[in-house]
Amino acid sequence: MLLPLALSVARVFNPCRVAHPGTGWKPVLQMLVAMLVVSFPWTWRNHHVLGRWIFSSTNSGITQYDGFNPNADGSSNQNFIQQMPELQRMSEVERSEYLGKLAREYAAAHPINVLELAVRKICRTWSPIPLSAEFGSRRLYILIAAGYSIPLDLLVLWGVWSGTLPRAAKVFLLIPAIYFTLAHALSVGSLRYRIPAEVPMAVVAVAGFRVQGSGFRKDSDPTPEP
Repeated sequence: MLLPLALSVARVFNPCRVAHPGTGWKPVLQMLVAMLVVSFPWTWRNHHVLGRWIFSSTNSGITQYDGFNPNADGSSNQNFIQQMPELQRMSEVERSEYLGKLAREYAAAHPINVLELAVRKICRTWSPIPLSAEFGSRRLYILIAAGYSIPLDLLVLWGVWSGTLPRAAKVFLLIPAIYFTLAHALSVGSLRYRIPAEVPMAVVAVAGFRVQGSGFRKDSDPTPEP
C-alpha cells in the first residue's frame, strides 16, 4: 500500500505539474485517507485479538531477521525457526519484536555484510533467470524466463535513453522499480517481487519505438492542394 502513496507524492514534485494545475498535495491526502480506511478493519482486528494497534502484520520481525542474520545469503530461508525453540513460548507480537531486535543488532554490528547482502538481494530481484532450487534447476524455466526478461530489460533501457516520453514521465513510471529495489534490498530478494514494477516498465519500453512516415497519419484537410 505504500507504493500508491509514493506515486502520489511523486506527482507533487513532477516537473510537468505546471501544465497540470490540478496536481498537488490533494492526491497524497486522498491516498492517506484511503490507506487508513482500507487498513482500519485489520488494525482494529489486531487491537482486539493481540491487544496492539498493528497497522500491517506481526511478520515484520521474521522478515527482517530473514534478511539479516548470520546465515543470510540474500534469499528467503526461514529454517532458522527450527533452531530457535525459544520462539515457541512467545506470542505473535513478542516473536516479531524479538526477531526484529536481533535483525537490527546484527545489521548494526555488520555494516559491510549488510551492504554485500543488499547487492545480492538487488541482483536476485532483477535476475533474468530463476535462482531457486525449484525453478532454477530446470532448463525450460530458465530459457522461458530469460527469453522474456532480457528483451524487456533491454527495451526499457532503450526507452529510457531514446524514448519519446518526457523525462518526468519516465521517472514516474520507473518509481515502482526503484521502490521495490530499495524495499527488497532491506529484506530479501527474489525475481517475483519485481512483477508489479514490470507493467509501468513496459510502457517505457514501448515508448522507445517511434512510428515514422506519413503513411500512419491522416491529413486533416482531405482537399488536395491546387
